[in-house]
Amino acid sequence: MGYSGGHLSSTARRLLKHVIYRSPEIIAVNKWAGLVCQGDVGGTRLLHPSTLGALGKRKGELPRLVHRLDKPTTGVLVLARNKDTARILSDMFAERQVIKEYWAVVLGAPPCLSGEMTSWINPDKPVGKSGGAFHRLVPDDELSETTGSAVGFNDEEFANIDGKAVPEKFSKMRTKFSVLSTTEAGEASCLRLIPETGLKHQLRIQCDRCLDTPILGDTAHGRFRSGRGLSNWVRQKLREDGTISPRNRGNVDVPLMLHARSLSFPGLGTNGGDLVIKADPPPPFLRFCLSLGIPTPTDREARAPQNARVTAALHGANRWGL
Repeated sequence: MGYSGGHLSSTARRLLKHVIYRSPEIIAVNKWAGLVCQGDVGGTRLLHPSTLGALGKRKGELPRLVHRLDKPTTGVLVLARNKDTARILSDMFAERQVIKEYWAVVLGAPPCLSGEMTSWINPDKPVGKSGGAFHRLVPDDELSETTGSAVGFNDEEFANIDGKAVPEKFSKMRTKFSVLSTTEAGEASCLRLIPETGLKHQLRIQCDRCLDTPILGDTAHGRFRSGRGLSNWVRQKLREDGTISPRNRGNVDVPLMLHARSLSFPGLGTNGGDLVIKADPPPPFLRFCLSLGIPTPTDREARAPQNARVTAALHGANRWGL
């Protein structure tokens, strides 16, 4: 049951339409871009009691957020319907038991179909400054079959990057990635990203710095931050399909193409199995894939040889004309 008393705000009504999963313990919504999950930084706030109340109280308790998504990120957002469930889910997130899967539309294509990114970030320096970060990319075929980590890499020790020891104060990020689909020449791709850590803007930083494939619409990091906007290739594609005017020479307002595709909770499903909650990408995400000529992403990863053109595209990747 949803909210039954008083006037519903436009945000509350929209939230009800975005519910994708409901049980006595959990509610999940497909978050839209602009919905704010924490703080008051502009945009529509989720945490207002009248907004949460629209989802329905359970034994007098309002739903409780147990994790966060950035304001421009879309996708699965889970709320607990009582205090005990909130504690269980919060512990699962804190202990990294929850498997998170994201989809991202990026410029260019990674140097391999799948692999693991590890970064060490200096918390005292902005990303991109000298000495602010170290990055390591390992293709899947170089990962140990037994440990899942890079061959010869001891996860209990700090790695040596380019002969430099990573200082202990640096924070570590780790994300697995794979290519879901890409354009024929590798100018743009859709990636699956599975973060194993949860640092701020982790996926945006690693796509840009580790893979050299910035997420489309990311104005916080990498090349878009400089104000140069979209690549010439992307701009031309958007002109061709009528998304922007042929006379447009300025920056184009593109939403962040980062979508929280699914959350998997071990042991919370039927008969002790996993509870997997999925959210479909929003129309702008799919529209940009179509405009750029990226095959519509599915849950299946791109694999050679049936996707041999993907492999071929990777060798000429990142030619997107900035």
